[in-house]
Amino acid sequence: EGYDSEGFATKLLNEAGVSVAPGSFFGEGGEGYVRISLTAPNDRIAEAMDRLGGLFKQG
Repeated sequence: EGYDSEGFATKLLNEAGVSVAPGSFFGEGGEGYVRISLTAPNDRIAEAMDRLGGLFKQG
């Protein structure tokens, strides 16, 4: 709460080490969203989801 999509993407990168694309990069309708690429190997995707989960559990 309180972030635009670019700020939220930066937070995820800085605090969880997970890179996502801000929705605003895809036009005005994308604001408020982020895009996650699922083209990495399954183990890397699982690790990224674990990192994100840990970040959200912290608050």
